[in-house]
Amino acid sequence: MWHASSAEQASARQVPGGGYARRVEDTLPSGATEEDVDPRERLVLVVAYHPDPQHLGRSIRIPSGGIRFGRDHAESGLHLHTDKRMSRSHAEILPIRGKISLHDLKSRNGTWLNGDRVTHATLEDGDVVRMGSVALVLRKEPVATAVPEGMVGAGAAFRGLCHEIASFGPRASVVLLEGEAGVGKGLVARALHAASGLTGSFVTFDCGAVAPGVMHSELFGHRAGAFSGAAAARPGLIEQARQGTLFLDEIGDASPELQSSLLRLLEEGEYRPVGSDRPRRAEVRVIAATNRDLDVRVGREEFRFDLLTRLRRLRIRVPPLRERLEDVPLLATRFASARAGRPVTLHRQLAFALLEHAWPGNVRELDAVMERAVVLSGGERQLRFDPSLLATVPVREAPRGRRASPVVFAGVRPTPLELGTLLRNQGGNVTHLARELGVARHTLYRWLKEADIALDDFR
Repeated sequence: MWHASSAEQASARQVPGGGYARRVEDTLPSGATEEDVDPRERLVLVVAYHPDPQHLGRSIRIPSGGIRFGRDHAESGLHLHTDKRMSRSHAEILPIRGKISLHDLKSRNGTWLNGDRVTHATLEDGDVVRMGSVALVLRKEPVATAVPEGMVGAGAAFRGLCHEIASFGPRASVVLLEGEAGVGKGLVARALHAASGLTGSFVTFDCGAVAPGVMHSELFGHRAGAFSGAAAARPGLIEQARQGTLFLDEIGDASPELQSSLLRLLEEGEYRPVGSDRPRRAEVRVIAATNRDLDVRVGREEFRFDLLTRLRRLRIRVPPLRERLEDVPLLATRFASARAGRPVTLHRQLAFALLEHAWPGNVRELDAVMERAVVLSGGERQLRFDPSLLATVPVREAPRGRRASPVVFAGVRPTPLELGTLLRNQGGNVTHLARELGVARHTLYRWLKEADIALDDFR
């Protein structure tokens, strides 16, 4: 585990979820000897973005001798000979002394690591490398597993999730899904149901959205005359899910009364409709989900420990989107195509912006962003970046004394993503932007060239 000293932290840029993008200038250059190479690394480069959508999600293994990228190098299989933004010999990635090293080969448009231009750097799991029109994410090699219908992804975190779905789906045990809001726990629950082989329905009960007075009737049903207005018997959600799956969404918000009822359901497999004196067998498989830390709630005596132990017979952590950045363009393309009602593609600047966003709202936020992108596209088949798509400029931690605001740069060089946003705000007017940044026009032109930003894309 790499730990940054205070001096290193001062010269490094923090990334979402913690950690730093390290600038390592003392890694070995190209030409390392065979003794320096560690062939045991099981890391791959996942293609997060490529102008040709058929390459999205591909995994490229890093051989012991490394791999070069450029128009004159075909070993990646990415057909880079047609990429005008790629140099003939652009960059190489190779394992050296147990680590993965990145080396720019004096490329024209630069090699970028997590949004920063670098010459040499040591890569770690999750780092995003951009060169030319391509973005790659370093990941542990994904496990080979089937992808459930309706789910999209290619990286190790996603494939690991798919493996757990395949393993846990056929079992009758309770499954607890844990993860932040918007990660897609409901979709995972449906995939578990599909993998179960159960013939009954998938029924959802939101533990925090039902009023206490009707909670038991909604879940367990009631007999005729059980309470005022109950003219006829009504089956509850448990009966509706018979021979199927009952999905208890946001179980962390369940009231103490509901927790007691759910504990009996899980312990004894029985429930009692309101107004009935006879228990019934609950012939359902239970899946629960929460975005809360239930251990903390147990410590605060807000959640029953005995209920938590029964919920965690099988446990799946649904990863946040920031841990599966390589899946973002794939998901974005799927969401946008569904919203547009036809296949669409992403412009590289939009894809790069999405890859550098922190995604606090996870998959749900991405879906909303792509809906806005489709609306703003005016019917175009290729969606372009617009600063209004993201709530804030998607920049990771800015250096001390500088905020991601166009009025405080004062000659300090913005990141490529900031440049693109500022240029869009100026309608592509270089003179106005140079004045706002406090630099000469020729300096701004150089920055734009090194950031691989084409003015025609902003006019």
